[in-house]
Amino acid sequence: DLIELVNIILNNSCKVKVRLLAKVAGKIISFTPALGHITQIMSRGLFEVINLRQDWNQSININHCNACIRDLIFWRDNIFELEPVSLLGLDSEFYIFTDASNTGAAGYIDNLKQIMHKSWSDDEKLKSSTWREVKAIELSILSFARLLKHCTVSFYTDNQNAVTIVHKGSKVPELQSLALSIYYCCRKNDITIFVNLIPREQNEQADMLSRIVDIDDWRISDEFFTFLNDLWGP
Repeated sequence: DLIELVNIILNNSCKVKVRLLAKVAGKIISFTPALGHITQIMSRGLFEVINLRQDWNQSININHCNACIRDLIFWRDNIFELEPVSLLGLDSEFYIFTDASNTGAAGYIDNLKQIMHKSWSDDEKLKSSTWREVKAIELSILSFARLLKHCTVSFYTDNQNAVTIVHKGSKVPELQSLALSIYYCCRKNDITIFVNLIPREQNEQADMLSRIVDIDDWRISDEFFTFLNDLWGP
């Protein structure tokens, strides 16, 4: 039923009634008990359009909303491939603590020696604290993906917004992009994650690691790289 509705919308994308988009969004959200938080992450684009409505019978052109089109195509192409969530609680095989400071991000696997650390670039230092906290989770998953493959993993962060964004996505494009990156990495590697909030005092080791400054992390300036590239090519 969902696929049929999505195809009707995509085939008439220049003139779609908001009421029909809302019907599709409602069906997607109704899958939450079976499919988990992906229903909220991959319906953000739909609700972005729906929430701008002036009337339920209003016709709109969704070709100008890439996020809405992306959501529709995702559900059309993936509904039968998505893994159902477990009805019973799953025991985690790994426990990862992450944190982000003004200078960098860090994550470590409890009781193992694996550590992820990244110093922020000048542009990344200007990002919001929420972006940096979610980025720390993304970097940890990407760094440890091979080890975490086919496993259930509990993440711990002291930022409530990060927990919400990983589970539900965000209306802020750059935060939604991180949520999607985390989802696709987990799906590719068959990783099930649960992100949990903990008090700051229980996250001291990750906080300490995030504040480490790698004084040996040197690079040449963009201007000098361009100078060398002009001399000798790629």
